[in-house]
This record gives sequence, structure tokens and C-alpha cells, in this order.
Amino acid sequence: MKREMETCSSNSFSHRSISLPTKTNPILHRVEECLAVAKGWQAQPHSLTSNGLAHLKDLFFCTGNFLQMAYSQQALRRKEKFVNQLMDDFLRLLDVCGMVKDSVQQMREQQEALQSMFRRRDQNLHVGISRYQSTRKRMRKEMIKCQQMMKTMEVLAFPSDDCKVEAILRDVKTNTVYVFELLASIISARNPSWSVFSRLLSSKRQNSPDEENINEIERLDAALFAACGQLNKELAEDSVQSAQRLMENLDRCLRGVEDELEGVFRCLINARVTLLNILTCS
Repeated sequence: MKREMETCSSNSFSHRSISLPTKTNPILHRVEECLAVAKGWQAQPHSLTSNGLAHLKDLFFCTGNFLQMAYSQQALRRKEKFVNQLMDDFLRLLDVCGMVKDSVQQMREQQEALQSMFRRRDQNLHVGISRYQSTRKRMRKEMIKCQQMMKTMEVLAFPSDDCKVEAILRDVKTNTVYVFELLASIISARNPSWSVFSRLLSSKRQNSPDEENINEIERLDAALFAACGQLNKELAEDSVQSAQRLMENLDRCLRGVEDELEGVFRCLINARVTLLNILTCS
């Protein structure tokens, strides 16, 4: 009996004293790899692609495995205030993700209707362009709201300490906020269409690299601005073809972004549920 009690006591002690995972731990190593890829992507020039969202989805998938580790769960049970704050932040990010997804869907629907009008050479093309531009204005307002919500998350962050699990989750949240801030900025394209149009003309005349800094949405905005100036005359065929090419390219980008946003949305829900389970099972 005494020997059994000693064995039981020894097992209990070894279960409680789980050591900090090293970089050789495959799950931790994969999370750090995904964070490195995400940070590397942040340093590159950006356009409206789903790459950042794809990296984010990979990161959350690995983070889900990281949160299932016994060490991670034990560390987070001692960080109730931090976990509650993180769950609140993830809830705000879910709201932001939903708002961005709705805006992308609305823009894609309006653009498809406009594409159809261009193909038919519809006489009411100016109405379709005005409708699309109205949608863009509403989207800008929504994206400003998203950016304000994300600024609130930065203000409410708690000071960090030496906890490895907390540091990794802070990095995950910071990367998520960055991707959504960038996406909101690209979608809002707050520069006036005439300004973008002037930059495009200037860059083509001078072979300027500035053209690379104009994203797909801005290009279409500028093309529609130029088309508006020709509506009273015969709309030039090259203007029609240029606008159609831009809309086809943008449609592909928007579909990719919409699909990846759906995946990120599910990842955020799963991460929040896992955090809630960690607290309630403590």
C-alpha cells in the first residue's frame, strides 16, 4: 500500500510540473513558423489578394493545436484576466470580419451588375456607375468603423510579462489586427478617384514605380471616373475593354478574399470557444 501511495504521489507530481516546451516541440515550432511567415508577408508591398488571410488561417489552425497542449492550458488558467480580454478582442475581430465580408460581397454583387451593363453597352450605364460609387461610399464608412474598433483593441491591451503562451497569443492577435487593418485600408481606398486617375496617368508617362502602389479597387475606381467623363460622347472601345479587364481581375480577387474571410471567421470562433473551455474547465 505504501509503495502504491508513493507511485501515485510521484505520478501526480510529474503531471503538475509540465516543463516549458522548447523550440523542438513540433506544435510550438509550427506556430512560430507561421508567425514568421505572417511577419515576413507584412513587410512586402500589398494589393487586394487573399495571401494575408491564407497565412492568418494557417496561423489560427496551428494556434488551435497549441491551445490543446496541457502546458498552454495550465498557463492560461493562471491568466484569467488576459484570457477574458483576448476573448473580448476575438469577439470584436469576429464583428470586423463579418463587416468586411459583407462589404466585399456587396461590392462584388454591384460589380457583377455593372459588368453586365458594360457587356450590353447599356444606355443607362451612368446609373450603374453611380450605384457602384454609392456602394463604395458606404463601404468606406464601414471600413472606418472597422479601423476604429481595432484601435480600441490596441488601447485595451494588458501589459505583457514573461509567459511564453501569453506572448505567442499576443503575437497572433497583433498579426490578426494588422491583416484586418490592411484589408480595411485597401477596401476603403480613400484617395479620390481623380487623384488616383492622375497618378496612373503620370506613372504611365514617366514609367514610375508609383503605379505598383495603386491597388485593384483604386484602379477600377479611376477607370470608372474616366468612363464618366466620356458618357456624353461615344464611350471609347479601349475604355470599355480596360474597365472590363479590371472588373474581371477584381472579381477574382474579391471571390478569393470572400472565401478566405469565411475560413478566418470559423477559426476565430473555434479559438474563442477553446479559450472559454479552458477557463470553465479550470
